[in-house]
Amino acid sequence: MAWGSETKAQLSDNEITSLLTELIQHRYKKVTLIVDALDECDVKARALLLDVLSKLTYNPESVVKTLVSSRNDPDITNHFLKTPNLCITATDNADDIMKFVSEKISQDLLSGTASDQLKERVTKDLNQKANGVFRWVALQVDALCDPYRVFGQKDVEYLLSRLPETLEDTYSAIVRDLDQFTPPS
Repeated sequence: MAWGSETKAQLSDNEITSLLTELIQHRYKKVTLIVDALDECDVKARALLLDVLSKLTYNPESVVKTLVSSRNDPDITNHFLKTPNLCITATDNADDIMKFVSEKISQDLLSGTASDQLKERVTKDLNQKANGVFRWVALQVDALCDPYRVFGQKDVEYLLSRLPETLEDTYSAIVRDLDQFTPPS
């Protein structure tokens, strides 16, 4: 079938499993499959994917390791309860987030001229609201330390009072700001 044609071939989960198993057994000695953001898949699709991953991982004729990143949705958590796994939670990177926030705010908030009290407040707020999401924190720090948008303590306090709650909300705010941007003439 030609790339980009309008007819789409669909493989069943058994065909996908067979194809991957054949590739793994005959072409590769060790395989690591990485699935990022499994929780963002449609529930039915991820049930099939979890089934395929299980069949591949527990095939005695091959060595397949799987790495899955996901939120703790009940169906995903229950699936991996029966398997050896390493679970990393949002609190596992809290120290790294705290260090990043502290260093960046200390150096960059108001170009390094912010009061200790303001730095402490910003650092505390960001660390409390991070929920283990490093990217969320990094984007908030970028916004709060932007010398083209933040000129004084009142600007920092205003932005701090309106921090987006989630990473998705943050991305939406960035896109909204881009849509409203008018380049200088």
